[in-house]
Amino acid sequence: MYCSECTAEIRTRLSKVEGVVEVLVTNYVETSYGIAQVFYDSKEVTPDQVIAKLGSPYWATLIEDKDPTREQLLQRHTAKSSWRKVIIILIQLVQMYT
Repeated sequence: MYCSECTAEIRTRLSKVEGVVEVLVTNYVETSYGIAQVFYDSKEVTPDQVIAKLGSPYWATLIEDKDPTREQLLQRHTAKSSWRKVIIILIQLVQMYT
C-alpha cells in the first residue's frame, strides 16, 4: 500500500459492508502492506464476509487479536453492546497499477 489512495479505497470498500461500524487503516509507506482495524456488528456480518468484500487488487488475512482490552474498550465507548466486535486484518497490495 504505497499511497493514501490505497488507504482511502480500503476504508471505502470495507465501510460499505452491511454491519461495519468503523474502519481504521494504517499503511506502511514504501511497502505493500497495511493493517485495518474493522469494528463491526457480529449479528450482521462475519469476519470472513468483511475480508471477502475487500477484493482485487488486495489480499487480506485475519490476524488474531491477542489484546483482550481492545473489545472491552470498544464496548465502553459505544452502547456497551456485546455484539460489537473488532478484527485486525493484514492487507497486501498484490499488483501495482502502471
